[in-house]
Amino acid sequence: MIFGRRAERGQKDSLKRAPSRLQAVSDPNPRESPRRTPLPDHLPRETVIDPPESIICPNCQGALHVIGEEVSEQLEYVPGRFKVIRHIRPKHICRRCVRITTTPAFRRPFMRALPGPGLLAHVLVSK
Repeated sequence: MIFGRRAERGQKDSLKRAPSRLQAVSDPNPRESPRRTPLPDHLPRETVIDPPESIICPNCQGALHVIGEEVSEQLEYVPGRFKVIRHIRPKHICRRCVRITTTPAFRRPFMRALPGPGLLAHVLVSK
């Protein structure tokens, strides 16, 4: 509309619209990114803790200390029911060289996907 034929008809219309465009650009409340809804609480949960390969720092051979954990959930289908598998990967830090290490993430059939291999196989066979 700004650079087309309609823009040449009159400038009054374009002057009225200019402030509204500026307000849209400088919005003080940015939109939040969409978040995935958590899996329902009524589903049974199985916890898998992935231990680190070693408790010795690969950099300086110092001791690693637990500072937290990363938790991810995966929806799995066991014949006749669903369950949620929680993968917990502890985060460790070396106090000498201040290096943070975690266990590598488990392999999924699709990156960042919730369904597990059993659920995907069930869907493919059911179709």
